[in-house]
Amino acid sequence: EREREREMLAGTPLSRLNKDQELMIAKWSDILRPCFGQARLDLGTRLVRRKMKEQLATAFCEATSFMVSLITVYESRSFNHSWITTTVTILNATNEEAAKSEFSQELEPLIQSWNDLVRYCDRCYPNWFGGISEMIKRIERAMSS
Repeated sequence: EREREREMLAGTPLSRLNKDQELMIAKWSDILRPCFGQARLDLGTRLVRRKMKEQLATAFCEATSFMVSLITVYESRSFNHSWITTTVTILNATNEEAAKSEFSQELEPLIQSWNDLVRYCDRCYPNWFGGISEMIKRIERAMSS
């Protein structure tokens, strides 16, 4: 049932959704947003310890793709600018870790999710990359002092 709903809504702008569909997207967003960070940490730990299964890698990619579509297609209000740009950074690090692992092929769809978020940020937040660069410089200065 959920898969059918997801397929039905794919590509539908948020402004053209009815109230029930908007509520469903809001609920999915509220579930995925807080779980993503923990799921990513778990994935990273499993990659390092080589205790990963193909099904887990596939499920993580599918959940990430769905979450990214909530942001980029439906422009869910549950994800704010800071969370989205942080997620771009997290996905970049995850892609780097995945490329070094034996699960690089299974985790390859994360690259598309990352690309989709980067394009979204370029469109919606004109100077988002400069903001991330400045934040990293401030953190590095604080750590070196």
